[in-house]
Amino acid sequence: MSRSFGQSAGAGSVAALLAMPRAAGLFGRAVAQSVQGTFFSPELTADITTSCAAELGLRPTVAELSTVAPASLSAAGDAVGAKMARWAERWGQVAHKPIPFSPVVEGDALPVTPWQALADGVGRDIDLLVGHTRDEQRLLTAFDGLLGQVTQEQAARACAPSAPAGTAHAVTSTAFRPRARTSCTNWSTPTGCSACRPFTWPRPGPPPAAVPTSRN
Repeated sequence: MSRSFGQSAGAGSVAALLAMPRAAGLFGRAVAQSVQGTFFSPELTADITTSCAAELGLRPTVAELSTVAPASLSAAGDAVGAKMARWAERWGQVAHKPIPFSPVVEGDALPVTPWQALADGVGRDIDLLVGHTRDEQRLLTAFDGLLGQVTQEQAARACAPSAPAGTAHAVTSTAFRPRARTSCTNWSTPTGCSACRPFTWPRPGPPPAAVPTSRN
């Protein structure tokens, strides 16, 4: 029996495969660790693609973008990611994150989100293990040079960017507990086998004193 494992963006790929009719029968067991929560609509995707293409002075067409070197495409995505907040009114919560890419829910390839697909009974014959990583953001914080410097209010603000000033910590603290308990129900399959667990193994040794700022 084949297995599929993914973490973070890789877990999003596993989740998407669970919901894709064309991937039916591809694997019998799956582990989705720290799945990213965003799956884009075609309209949002087109808007973000237009912004990325504009960084290159191009139109958002396959013909034009296919002429660009992969490194330049990546740089354009980074440029858009660095200023996402300016599109908050159009892009919503996505604009408060630095990564402008996610799977797209569209057509017969990915007709619905993974949680909707599982609720509808898709993947009920797959043994599924879902988890989150307790300290996942620690590495990203180190990349940004902020390890040990982020206050509780700053962390809460990152989770609730639309909360009124001074209330982000209270808002996220109130919302977290019931959401943590109920999030696993999004992964329930009507007749399949699914389980949830946290990954809490600590990093051995002292925290990194310095981490290169480049993610390339």
